[in-house]
Amino acid sequence: MAQLQWSKSFKKDYGNLPEEMKKRIQKQFRILKQNPKHPSLQVKKTQGVVIKGYTDVFEGRINNNYRFLFVIENDVFILLRCGKHDDFF
Repeated sequence: MAQLQWSKSFKKDYGNLPEEMKKRIQKQFRILKQNPKHPSLQVKKTQGVVIKGYTDVFEGRINNNYRFLFVIENDVFILLRCGKHDDFF
């Protein structure tokens, strides 16, 4: 099972999420750790530079409007940001 690591930026973003989204993202993280290819996550690699200093950034779905961004290093999912889709793209 994969491990999750929260960046400082992610922790800040998470703290600003509505309670409903916090519950939803926790559910999505349980799925991510067990099966990163699960259809509900809709994980896909982002195009171009989404977060300065990072390459190969992936996007995962929380719901229709919210996403989380992460990179994968040595079987660890490093969570970079979370929030409304329009804030990132």
